[in-house]
Amino acid sequence: MRKLIYILPVALLALGACSREEANLFDDTAAERLIKARGQAITYLTEATNWEMRYFAQPETAGYAFLFQFNIDGSVKIGAKNHISSSDRFKTEVSLWDVDYTQSVTLSFKSYNSLFSIFADPLSDGIGYGGDYEFVILESAADHFRLKGKKTSSYIDLIRLEDNIDWEMYYTKIDEFNDMTFTGNDEAEFTYIGYDTIMTMTYEEGVFTYNRNDADTTLGFVVTPTGVHFYSQTPTVADVLSKDFILSPDTSKLICAADEAVYFVSEFTPADFFASKFNKDARWTYVPDGTDDATHDAVADLMEEAEAKGAVITRISYSRLASYNAQGKKKYSYILLVNYTVEGKLFQGYLNLTYTNMNGQVKFAYKNADASILPLLYRIDVDPTVAAERLADIFCDTFVPSSYSGSKLNMVEMTLASTTDDTKVIHVLADTKSR
Repeated sequence: MRKLIYILPVALLALGACSREEANLFDDTAAERLIKARGQAITYLTEATNWEMRYFAQPETAGYAFLFQFNIDGSVKIGAKNHISSSDRFKTEVSLWDVDYTQSVTLSFKSYNSLFSIFADPLSDGIGYGGDYEFVILESAADHFRLKGKKTSSYIDLIRLEDNIDWEMYYTKIDEFNDMTFTGNDEAEFTYIGYDTIMTMTYEEGVFTYNRNDADTTLGFVVTPTGVHFYSQTPTVADVLSKDFILSPDTSKLICAADEAVYFVSEFTPADFFASKFNKDARWTYVPDGTDDATHDAVADLMEEAEAKGAVITRISYSRLASYNAQGKKKYSYILLVNYTVEGKLFQGYLNLTYTNMNGQVKFAYKNADASILPLLYRIDVDPTVAAERLADIFCDTFVPSSYSGSKLNMVEMTLASTTDDTKVIHVLADTKSR
């Protein structure tokens, strides 16, 4: 069983004024205990090769995974991969650290580190991200520290990792899990089930938002290689497991590591998810890789014929078009949107389609070609009607959508399998603001 070192508050310094009977409860003075606790914390931190900090600048904001290697010479190597301090690239930087014990035993970062310190910088607004670079050590053990931000009072966990991990690969695994579960999934709804509670929670980058008693509450989390770690207000290590969720084997749920009866699930069917992205103004963009060979070649032929006459097709997407009727009421129509360039200038043209979503299937049918696409169609064929029909024959069909990656929580990449041609499969990607 591991031994936990409990860091005592500064009030213990006043114990000298207590009665002799009370003082006999302890073998050491308060100052001596702080010194011992500091030494033990330094030993734990430097004996391990790799630590992961699950960092929250504020309890209600997204959390980030930082990797640390604490060295006995007072240097610390910090690794990061996030959009705030490393431009979503893996980077490392060396700075200084120490464990102070003047008033409480505190893990402090003594010199500026661009990957980590920016979260505590006031920046131009005087507040910045509102984070900390000094952390009171509430509990320490050989494999786990429970910390509290000295300024913000945010609770943070420091987890010992295996000694032989590759840091860049560790972040790659985090990215893979994030892509499978969250990337492009902004505003998607998840259902939380557990402890006699069922709540609808909306995902945004790094947080879930839910409404209770007519008030919105946000809950931040850190993505790990195997799941997510939610912010925990509880000041002890014992609560940590209940805040960790891992992906179920069938990728349909995020299950609480401590209780499998508690989980997050997405209630969307693939067809409903497909429709939901239209409702969020996303486009479903054609992806050549993963599309069947015949369809891939047919699209490539159209592109080559257009390019031979000076037009380069850059993107083909299923999209929704908004317009207003005479009464000012908003209405929508569906199109096959084609982006193309001529002499370096970008143009957009489209085919008008009908779209239906029923019984787990999505159906696109061709109506007519909008005038905006005629310059492109003339470059494909002398008869633009023929060119339009060739394009429509490829993309207009009845399809059964399914998750391209296999993930049931996040289906921003989909396979559209034709119900009229067993060999026809189109790979599409939801082109959202976060991708």
